[in-house]
Amino acid sequence: MVGGALTGAMTMAFNVTSQAPHGGIFVFFAIGQLQWFVISIIAGTIVSALAVVALKRWAAPKTAATVEAVPATV
Repeated sequence: MVGGALTGAMTMAFNVTSQAPHGGIFVFFAIGQLQWFVISIIAGTIVSALAVVALKRWAAPKTAATVEAVPATV
């Protein structure tokens, strides 16, 4: 969510406009300030990737002893 928030904030700050907001990157011909739109998406992607890497690295993995057994249902 941090990457999406950054992308949204950057596109608003750079006054990016879109004549077809439902199309995303596929309607690039209808986007004003295209270069800032692409830069914003790249920045948001990088921030999201770094957040995922950080969470995977620092999250404590559950061991077999701490995982509860799920009862089998028939």
